[in-house]
Amino acid sequence: MENKNEKKSEIWEVGQDLIKRMDNLFANRPNNNFLESIDSFFQQSNAFGRIPVKVYETQTEWVVELELPGLRKEDIHLNIIGDKLHVQTKNEQATEVDDEKANYHYHQHRYMHRERTIQLPYPVDQSTTKAIYENGILIVRGPKPQQKTTQLRIE
Repeated sequence: MENKNEKKSEIWEVGQDLIKRMDNLFANRPNNNFLESIDSFFQQSNAFGRIPVKVYETQTEWVVELELPGLRKEDIHLNIIGDKLHVQTKNEQATEVDDEKANYHYHQHRYMHRERTIQLPYPVDQSTTKAIYENGILIVRGPKPQQKTTQLRIE
């Protein structure tokens, strides 16, 4: 009985958190873009199974780290379009147990699909971008683009 009450409590807390976030979304007017406000609303909550991400820059490169435990690199698909990195994961697992002595057969199938689009600081060149997947962490990195300074001639 306690387990059911714990699950109800967790669901209730997630629901209350969702209601508070919806209230904040519509009560606080978006500064720039309404779609960005909606995106940040969903990114602030772990209840929706979003992919955890960390984006930062060093002196010479930009780096995106994503937590993707339990996947194979074949399950991960990346696309770069301008200044956006789109990550998509698909994972299928089947478990089957047969025990003829006990006349027991168990079959379980699990399918997981997640995706996320990450805003990068600027448009990046896909040909110089590299991705490494190790120990459940995907690291995508590339060199910072050269800033071109040109002097404007006054007419």
